Amino acid sequence: MGIIEVNQLTKYFGGVAAADGLEFQVEQGEILGVIGPNGSGKTSLFNLITGIYKPNHGEVIFEGKNIAGRKPYEILKRGIARTFQATRLFSEIDVLHNVMIGFHSRTKSGFGGVLLGSRSARKEEKEVPEKARELLHFMHLDHVKDKLAGNITGAEQRRLMITIALATDPRVLLLDEPTAGISMEEASELLELIMETRNRGMTVLLIEHNMKVAMGISDRMIVLNFGKKIAEGVPKEIAENEDVIEAYLGRD
Repeated sequence: MGIIEVNQLTKYFGGVAAADGLEFQVEQGEILGVIGPNGSGKTSLFNLITGIYKPNHGEVIFEGKNIAGRKPYEILKRGIARTFQATRLFSEIDVLHNVMIGFHSRTKSGFGGVLLGSRSARKEEKEVPEKARELLHFMHLDHVKDKLAGNITGAEQRRLMITIALATDPRVLLLDEPTAGISMEEASELLELIMETRNRGMTVLLIEHNMKVAMGISDRMIVLNFGKKIAEGVPKEIAENEDVIEAYLGRD
């Protein structure tokens, strides 16, 4: 039994299937690559897992409980965090406070307790900055902690989005094209950090448009096309799968 089990997950927009009876498991501590041509349903799958979309049918079982259709904040609290393909940061706030916001989303007192000044909130308020600095150090962002998030480089913004997601203390991390728009050298550094995150016990689902990158980092992969899963296996099996080759390159 995996940490996540997807059973007959289906989502239609009009007559178009964004997810069509998807079934797969995510094992504890693995990096599962999710690939497929543009419009194949990769981001829709992430939206279904994280509660942005409600499925028409099917289940998303996380640690034994069905979370399909729950609110995004509920799923975050349960231990699933994500990044987005487009940059989503508080650009007019410094990097350190962006990460602190991530920590506050999972503290017991939350934003309300901070505003009301409860005793537990004051204690957490003292701990959060140090924890945020530790996480920034791990993600090699110490040098920009005092800069506005909108003024750091694209690669640093990509790392910051992952840092904020990690600040919510997830057990599963969903990364939507984390290397988009950055150089291969910057991508290599980011991938090393993702591997180190996995080595510390994190389970990772990774959408990646670069096939070479996806195959280099994934333990296993699933391939989507028109909302359906067309292949599943280790990278070598995926690279040799005729259905995958056809989906990317065409029948000819």
